[in-house]
Amino acid sequence: MEYITLADVDAKGYYPLPKNLFNNKNYQIKIKTKKKIKDEVKTIVTIKDKLNDTSKILYSILCDKLSDSVSNGWWDQDKRVYVKFSVSKLCQILNKSRDTVIKCKKELEESNLLKIVPGGLGKSDIFYLGKIKPRPSEDMELEYLDKTDTIFFNKPVDNIDQSKVTLQTSRKHPCKPVDNVDSNNYYNNYITTTSSSGEKFSFLNIKKYPLLDLGTINNIKKYKPDIQEKYFDNIYKAIECDFKSGKIKNFCGALFTAIKNNWALTPPEENKTQLDPKAARKKIRERCNYWVDFYCISKDKDDSLNRYRIDTEIYKETYPELVEEYEVKLEKALSKGV
Repeated sequence: MEYITLADVDAKGYYPLPKNLFNNKNYQIKIKTKKKIKDEVKTIVTIKDKLNDTSKILYSILCDKLSDSVSNGWWDQDKRVYVKFSVSKLCQILNKSRDTVIKCKKELEESNLLKIVPGGLGKSDIFYLGKIKPRPSEDMELEYLDKTDTIFFNKPVDNIDQSKVTLQTSRKHPCKPVDNVDSNNYYNNYITTTSSSGEKFSFLNIKKYPLLDLGTINNIKKYKPDIQEKYFDNIYKAIECDFKSGKIKNFCGALFTAIKNNWALTPPEENKTQLDPKAARKKIRERCNYWVDFYCISKDKDDSLNRYRIDTEIYKETYPELVEEYEVKLEKALSKGV
């Protein structure tokens, strides 16, 4: 087996399969049936997906062609992008029969995820794609809780190693005589700690920042617990600007990369004459590395180079050789694809 390496993880060669197509109440139906169990008739409720797996894959294949449609200028007067595909071509890609593909198209239409405009005799059909409805927030919260519950709380009492429980708790909370514990004070401290933790990340919400998703919010809380609201707001607005201009395709990925790597969006106004050559080289190298990271997200070589030139303008008058040296290094790195 040839293993996937870091160089292979670039999302190329993979169909995007949206998570919200799975375990989503908006695309499920409840089927009630009556069954006789031990001489008693009971109602059994079964949850069934409206979309089969092939329909979900078909939707992802059509989504994968949206960027090509934009390049070809395939959109209408309302700026709705469409995809052109013949049934025979879809049958070939999916390796499915014509009847199966038609059934999948019908499922997507009934779920308001696809609108088909017949292309006519000998022409490809035109497909308009509908946006996927997000999963209800309560479903995502339950899913998150289920992951934590299965670690410990779902185990039978008989199967729990009590010695390990004692060791874990004793390390975090040293034993104290019962008489020395102020129950009111302990309760108040607990409430204060948990509430302040919640308030700390209260600004991270989808209502205020609509381009965020729950996974990114949880990652920020986990890996950047000391993040400040002002810094996050500045980073969000800068990434949002590049995302809306089309320079960045994966908004949440770019946002988390910027926050995790502590990107500085505006270089500090330093007095260039006070920097010695060694300090200047360090500063210019940092800015060069910063725009290398930026290129990894935007994939726009010319834009990254231009931003580097603007960024290092304050050093160019005093240290033009250093600025030019790292510009050459940056250009070589971008040409290699980093």
